[in-house]
Amino acid sequence: MKPLEGIQISPADVLRKHTSELGLAPGDELRHYRTLTDGLGLVHHRYQLYHRNVKVQDAEVFIHEKNGIVESLNGHWPRG
Repeated sequence: MKPLEGIQISPADVLRKHTSELGLAPGDELRHYRTLTDGLGLVHHRYQLYHRNVKVQDAEVFIHEKNGIVESLNGHWPRG
């Protein structure tokens, strides 16, 4: 995915908007499990992938924001 610099929507809305780009299949769900703030003021939201309520090992998405603006999204997850 391209950097999401400057998008002024919530991390959850970013995930909803980019579901097809992430290659999520029917029955997939990204569940928020942690938010951390680093020393530079960046807020990191972590999401775990579940497929039909079963946790998918090593499948996570990270959304990074600063001052309420989403800066980027990265992670590792299976496609389709």
